[in-house]
Amino acid sequence: MHPHLTFGSVSLVSDYLAGKEQIRPFFNGHFREPSSFSRVADQVRSGRRDVLADILADQNRRCGNLAALPAVELLRHPETRAVVTGQQVGLFGGPLYTLYKALSVIELSGQLNRQLGIPVVPVFYLVSEDHDFQEISWAGWVDRDNRYKRIEYSPVPLPARQPACEIRFDFDIVTMIDGWFKQLPETDFSDQLRQQLLTHYAPTKSFSEAFCGWFSELFKEQGLVLLDAADTRLKPLMQPVIERELRDSIAFSAIAATDRMLQESGYHSQLSVR
Repeated sequence: MHPHLTFGSVSLVSDYLAGKEQIRPFFNGHFREPSSFSRVADQVRSGRRDVLADILADQNRRCGNLAALPAVELLRHPETRAVVTGQQVGLFGGPLYTLYKALSVIELSGQLNRQLGIPVVPVFYLVSEDHDFQEISWAGWVDRDNRYKRIEYSPVPLPARQPACEIRFDFDIVTMIDGWFKQLPETDFSDQLRQQLLTHYAPTKSFSEAFCGWFSELFKEQGLVLLDAADTRLKPLMQPVIERELRDSIAFSAIAATDRMLQESGYHSQLSVR
């Protein structure tokens, strides 16, 4: 295994990356094996695609993500598959790995499109119902003296257990962005970047609306489909899944059983199931 793909003492991750046999029962394939993707793609079953596509088309059109509309149309077809990732709607796009996630699904969907010979669409799931404001309200940066700093959006009063989709910026966000750029090293792109952030992270916009607009700007050439989870029109599509979970506790039972198997195989517990 490449030395850069090691994670210290986390044997579960290291053994997966190395493709060890004892870890395979816990996964439905390995990312280095093309046959794994083909097998998973063949197992996909979905319904009500037109309803989902209508909602996604409206969502992406509203936030200016017009480049995604052709990919949304592809999702109407039964043979189309999707590579999906997601993240909380953090300030200014959130942590840097959020961008890496988006770039990864764009690249992987292109590879699978060629490999499988079927349409494969990249989708980014906006975790817009998360209510941990402390996690989404700040951004880290490096100042002119190469020191790491944080800036934080702190409205008064602070939101308390309020979903991100309902938290709207006030006019302090403009002052915050202007003050931040005075501390940043100037580049050829500073003015353009500042104006883009002021456009998307603007007073009266919610965290999810700002994030959606910003990602539409960043990936306007790649056709990344954005899905805002807080859209009430999506909820009926999940009703059968939720009813089954409430009735049969499928997730609880599966997580508990798998966690027990992991510990019996010598790995550490992944989740505390309550």
